[in-house]
Amino acid sequence: MAEHRQNIAKLQQLKEAMLTMLDGLREGDWFNILRFSHAVLRFRRAPVRVNPEVIQKAKQFVTEMEADGSTDIHSALMEGIDQLGVGEALNIIFFLSDGIPNVGVTDSKQIRDNVLAAQPRNFSIHALGFGDNADMLFLKKLASENRGVATKIYTDIDAALQMKQFYDSIDAPLLTDVSVKYPETEVLSASLTRSRFPTYQNGSELMIAGKLSQSASGKLEAVVAGTSADGPVSFHLVGETEDNNTVKAHYIERIWAYQSVQDTLKKKDVTEDKEEWNQLQQLALNMSIKKIDISTM
Repeated sequence: MAEHRQNIAKLQQLKEAMLTMLDGLREGDWFNILRFSHAVLRFRRAPVRVNPEVIQKAKQFVTEMEADGSTDIHSALMEGIDQLGVGEALNIIFFLSDGIPNVGVTDSKQIRDNVLAAQPRNFSIHALGFGDNADMLFLKKLASENRGVATKIYTDIDAALQMKQFYDSIDAPLLTDVSVKYPETEVLSASLTRSRFPTYQNGSELMIAGKLSQSASGKLEAVVAGTSADGPVSFHLVGETEDNNTVKAHYIERIWAYQSVQDTLKKKDVTEDKEEWNQLQQLALNMSIKKIDISTM
């Protein structure tokens, strides 16, 4: 009985989250909804353009959803990928799940491999896990491998509010598939923290830290590349480095150490290799000990 009540609560949360997403769609957007359990049920056969009548019918489709305990994650993702690129700029999958795959292909690694093999370039998969039964490790790996982000929706917090916060954080990016490159003569490439990002939002910032090479000229150049709504773009940026500022140098070094630890922990979370997992765990620990004061940042 308790489990049944929990399932009802999770389903209600999922519905609230989907209704919030539907309210966030704008005129001119294209979308579809795929409901999956033992099979995949489409809202429409193909993606449709947003208008008030379609949104109202989509909300009815969501509110009529029922859970049956089956979770065919693989078929849902493959069907969703098949619909990518249909319509104008339909390029994001929001994958919502409250369980683990138990129908069809159930091996999570095989599912991820099939997604990578099937997914077109420059599309993102964002994953949301509902409740304690959601396989967050799988969802994190799925999102990380497909230029997306994963988040957990907690059962004891307003799902609509959590969904709105998540949706606002990734909604309408100015750029997707962003990369930042520096001349190897100026920056030690092995020292760089994360320099590729799935999106860049208006008003947000991307932080990269690294070490200047001994031959650095005093001017720091960077090429920022990504994809905008109008296609590929790139920007050439030039700045000046500062000498003999020990206070600022110490602060930047702490940022670099903190970012390096965080990047290493993220790599650890998505690796399949146990030996590599142990190496990354030890590396993160060593960096934390070396720069122990970063914990106060």
